[in-house]
Amino acid sequence: MKYSDGEYEIDKAYDKHVQDRLRLFKDVEKTTKTLQVAYVTPHGLYNNLHARKVKKQITAEHLFRQV
Repeated sequence: MKYSDGEYEIDKAYDKHVQDRLRLFKDVEKTTKTLQVAYVTPHGLYNNLHARKVKKQITAEHLFRQV
């Protein structure tokens, strides 16, 4: 879960950090299953090259939507 006053921007270093964690998790757990990264942010992600890799985004709007 990430907090930012505006859209959260994933930079090259943070993208690498997340990819390294995914690789480590797969190695430790010895899984062949597909892992998906989901970001929970109040305002969403800033649209850049790294954010386009993210398949799931949950924003405050999703969390507080009236059903």
